[in-house]
Amino acid sequence: MQSVSRFEANLLRLLWYFLRREPPERALPLLENRYPAPACLHRNAVKLVQEALAKGCVFLLARRGGWRRERFLRGERVVEGRLWQRTPSTELGLTFSSHTLRFLIWITANRPGDSERAWQVPEEELTLGDRLLLYFAHEGLRNVAEGLGAPKLRTQQPFVQHALCWLAFPED
Repeated sequence: MQSVSRFEANLLRLLWYFLRREPPERALPLLENRYPAPACLHRNAVKLVQEALAKGCVFLLARRGGWRRERFLRGERVVEGRLWQRTPSTELGLTFSSHTLRFLIWITANRPGDSERAWQVPEEELTLGDRLLLYFAHEGLRNVAEGLGAPKLRTQQPFVQHALCWLAFPED
C-alpha cells in the first residue's frame, strides 16, 4: 500500500472519476472545496496517476468500442479486426505530457469556473493522451458541475479548440 497526502488522494479520486472508476457522489464534493496545491507531488502519487491513466484510458477506449471487430482503411488496404489487431502496436500507445498532471493539480486546487486562476495551455502543446483525458474530464463535468462553473471551463482554452469535444457535444 502506498501512502499519499490528502491533496494527492483528492487528485486521484477526481482522476478516477474522469476515468469512470469513482461515483460522482464521492468525487464532485471535491470540486466544491478548494485545496491548496503542494509545491510538488510525492513520487507515490505520480506513480498512481501514471497507473490510473495507463489502465483507465485503455479500459474506457475498449469499453466504448475498441473491442469490436470492424473494417478500416490503413494506408491503401482494408484491415479487419479489433483495434489492437488492425493497428501496429507502435501506433497504439498514448503519451501524456506534464500538462495532464498540471490540469489534475489545477482542478483539485480550484473550482472549474474560477476565472482568476484559469487553467490554460496552447492546444498545440497537448499530446493525444492529454486530449483524451481532457475529453473524459469534459464529459464527466458537463452535466453535473453546472453550479461549479463547468460551462465557463468549456469556453476556455484548450476546450474551445478540442475537436473531440466538438464532435461529441456540439450543443456545448
